[in-house]
Parts: sequence; structure tokens; C-alpha cells
Amino acid sequence: MKGRRIKEGVYFLGAQDWERRLFDALVPIPMGTSYNSYLIRGEEKTALIDTVDPSKREILLYQLHGIDRIDLIISQHAEQDHSGCIPDILERYREAVVLTTPTGKTMLTDLLRIPADRIWTVKDGETISLGGKTLQFIYTPWVHWPETMTTYLPEERVLFTCDFFGSHLATAGIYASGEGEKVYEEAKRYYATIMMPFRNVIERNLKKIGSLHVDLIAPSHGPIYDSPFEILERYQSWVCSGPRNVVLLPYVSMHGSTRMM
Repeated sequence: MKGRRIKEGVYFLGAQDWERRLFDALVPIPMGTSYNSYLIRGEEKTALIDTVDPSKREILLYQLHGIDRIDLIISQHAEQDHSGCIPDILERYREAVVLTTPTGKTMLTDLLRIPADRIWTVKDGETISLGGKTLQFIYTPWVHWPETMTTYLPEERVLFTCDFFGSHLATAGIYASGEGEKVYEEAKRYYATIMMPFRNVIERNLKKIGSLHVDLIAPSHGPIYDSPFEILERYQSWVCSGPRNVVLLPYVSMHGSTRMM
């Protein structure tokens, strides 16, 4: 798969993992998953947002054929399914540097042995110009590691969120609107199995991005949300709604008496 244009100068890259059925050695993912990466070409600089799982590095490198320069690699999350191919990109594009949070820098040097002098840190709310396109970095910690951030492209109204709003869903399409209810079912499963322990912090992160004008939410797992209101509303419900008077009571009844009780 070659990169696909989602906005002017913005391209969806990455790889579909159709056969994977277990994530983090624990979480069932019956619909597979994807590792999304995004290329943004400004008038002066080119940026790559996140990479892919190392098992899919050849797909990403193939997609980058013909891209003669990458200046910035935005690492929103240091976990290897998103950062694992950063060393490969740095090897191919010798002029590139990595942008991440201070905690992200520590993790990338520890986990991937990336030279510290090739990693620059950004502050919360800091912006950088690519020439006609601006990247704004917004700290969103604990979705679901402490170093995570999101990246906002105001000119095209795209919010890149890495694991935030992600869903484990492999698909030939790239937009949630073409996947029906299943993308939201998988997003809910993703939230419940990975994000829910950090719901109080996630509630604050939802408020933090709430004022942004967004046409697309582009996570690094699953399809792009081309109707952002839907996933934002559902997250608001999952994170902020009070407990309901519902109890699950599993039972086994050999002769029916336990069922009657």
C-alpha cells in the first residue's frame, strides 16, 4: 500500500496487521489492528508522525520510496509499535531529528538506543512551522504511558492522537465512516482494556483538546475519524458518565434451582 492523501500535503501511511489476534501478550484483538503513520509535507520541511511496529518496517520503508527528505520525526508515544522503526528512518534520513516530550526522550534513548543528540524535546503547547503548515504539540499524558502527546495541524484541522481514540481494527479503508458500528465497538474495547485505569487523567485530556477545531482525528491504531464528534461524544460517555445500576451475575445451574434464586 502506498501513502494515501487525506488532506492537502498530508498522507496516511502505515501497515495493516490482519492476522494479529493478541496485543500486549494479553488483550484479544479479533479484528486485527493497524499501525498508522502520517507524512506531512510543508513548503520548507517534511515531518513523519509516528512509525510502525518493527514487524512491518518494510511496508513503511516501501511507502517512503521517493521521499527524498524527512526533517522531523514526531514521536508521540515511545512504545515500540509506534516508535520501533524510528532507528530505520534515522538511518535512511541522516538529516532528520526526533521531536518528543522530555519523558519521551528518556524512554527512546533507553528502549531504542537512539542517540540523545538526535532527539529534541518540545514543550506543552509549543508550535513549529513546516512552511505553510504548523504543528502544535499538546501533552496528553497517560493515554496510556506518561510521555504521550498529541499533534495538531491547524491549517488542515487534523488532530494526530496516537493511542488516544485508537481502535484495534484492520481494514482496507481508512475512514471510520466506512466501517459502521464495529469501529466504535473496537474503540470501546480499546478504551476498556488499555485506557480505563487512567480515566481521571483522560477526562482532563479531553477538556484540553476540546477547544480545538477538528475535521479529522487521526489515531495510530484503527481508522481515521472523519466525523470526530461521534468518537469524542462516546469517549465523554465512557470516561465521564456516572455508574449505572447494572450488575453482571454469572452463574451455573445444573438443576435450575440456582437460576430461580
